[in-house]
Amino acid sequence: MRKGQAIDLMKLYSQGSANGWNEFLSKCYDDKNINSLAKMRYSVQVGMSDLAKKKLNTDEMNSWFCRIIKSIEITAKRIIKAKHPLPGDNPLLAKKLEYIDQKIIKEKRDQELAKFMASSSY
Repeated sequence: MRKGQAIDLMKLYSQGSANGWNEFLSKCYDDKNINSLAKMRYSVQVGMSDLAKKKLNTDEMNSWFCRIIKSIEITAKRIIKAKHPLPGDNPLLAKKLEYIDQKIIKEKRDQELAKFMASSSY
């Protein structure tokens, strides 16, 4: 049972633009909206599944799909990193927190990323 709608990847591939896609990713990052990214990732995966069932997934379409999914995951990681900053992200602040504090923050990051991946997978 599907949780959401599929995106027509053939239409997105032929009529979409890199600028429109980058605007979507930028808007999600600016709003720190990881839920929109999760829905989009799921919809893209369902769309690719539909293409594979119809045997319309060419090598070019497969590599494009991988780039789209990777861009969503990178944006999600950036959002999570912004929500849970580590001192190591900024070398000037790296020595101010204890190692234990950094480990706790890192664990929160990892848990949130795992939750994102699990909730947005088809």
